[in-house]
Amino acid sequence: MPHKVRLFASIDPDMPLPPRDWRRAFVLDDPRAMGMLCAFQTEEQRQCLVCGYCLRRKQGDVIFKVH
Repeated sequence: MPHKVRLFASIDPDMPLPPRDWRRAFVLDDPRAMGMLCAFQTEEQRQCLVCGYCLRRKQGDVIFKVH
Protein backbone atom coordinates (compact mmCIF):
# COMPACT_ATOMS: atom_id res chain seq x y z
CA MET A 1 0.00 0.00 0.00
CA PRO A 2 1.37 3.47 -0.81
CA HIS A 3 2.74 5.28 2.25
CA LYS A 4 0.27 8.18 1.83
CA VAL A 5 -2.84 5.99 1.92
CA ARG A 6 -4.68 5.20 5.17
CA LEU A 7 -7.60 2.77 4.98
CA PHE A 8 -10.28 2.28 7.62
CA ALA A 9 -13.12 -0.21 7.73
CA SER A 10 -16.26 1.85 8.33
CA ILE A 11 -18.28 0.09 11.05
CA ASP A 12 -21.80 0.57 12.37
CA PRO A 13 -23.58 -1.45 15.10
CA ASP A 14 -25.27 -3.79 12.59
CA MET A 15 -22.03 -4.92 10.95
CA PRO A 16 -19.59 -7.63 12.00
CA LEU A 17 -16.11 -6.51 12.97
CA PRO A 18 -13.39 -6.77 10.33
CA PRO A 19 -10.12 -8.63 10.95
CA ARG A 20 -8.17 -7.44 14.03
CA ASP A 21 -5.29 -5.98 12.02
CA TRP A 22 -7.55 -3.55 10.12
CA ARG A 23 -8.00 0.02 11.28
CA ARG A 24 -11.64 0.72 12.04
CA ALA A 25 -13.84 3.81 11.96
CA PHE A 26 -16.74 3.38 14.37
CA VAL A 27 -19.87 5.46 14.90
CA LEU A 28 -20.22 6.77 18.44
CA ASP A 29 -23.38 4.85 19.25
CA ASP A 30 -21.76 1.46 18.54
CA PRO A 31 -21.22 -0.25 21.93
CA ARG A 32 -18.08 -1.90 20.50
CA ALA A 33 -16.52 1.46 19.59
CA MET A 34 -12.94 1.88 20.70
CA GLY A 35 -10.24 4.29 19.72
CA MET A 36 -9.91 8.05 19.61
CA LEU A 37 -12.97 10.26 19.28
CA CYS A 38 -12.50 12.50 16.23
CA ALA A 39 -10.90 15.71 17.54
CA PHE A 40 -12.33 17.76 14.67
CA GLN A 41 -15.89 16.70 15.49
CA THR A 42 -15.42 17.48 19.19
CA GLU A 43 -13.95 20.88 18.19
CA GLU A 44 -10.67 20.13 19.96
CA GLN A 45 -8.99 20.75 16.60
CA ARG A 46 -10.00 23.17 13.86
CA GLN A 47 -8.61 21.04 11.02
CA CYS A 48 -8.01 17.35 10.43
CA LEU A 49 -4.45 18.07 9.34
CA VAL A 50 -3.64 19.68 12.70
CA CYS A 51 -4.66 16.53 14.58
CA GLY A 52 -3.35 14.06 12.02
CA TYR A 53 -4.49 10.95 13.92
CA CYS A 54 -6.15 9.37 10.88
CA LEU A 55 -3.62 10.63 8.37
CA ARG A 56 -0.23 10.18 10.00
CA ARG A 57 -0.60 7.24 12.36
CA LYS A 58 -0.38 3.71 11.01
CA GLN A 59 -2.53 2.11 13.70
CA GLY A 60 -5.41 2.91 16.02
CA ASP A 61 -9.16 3.16 15.53
CA VAL A 62 -11.25 6.32 15.37
CA ILE A 63 -14.80 7.09 16.51
CA PHE A 64 -17.07 9.54 14.70
CA LYS A 65 -20.27 11.21 15.85
CA VAL A 66 -23.29 10.37 13.73
CA HIS A 67 -24.26 13.42 11.67
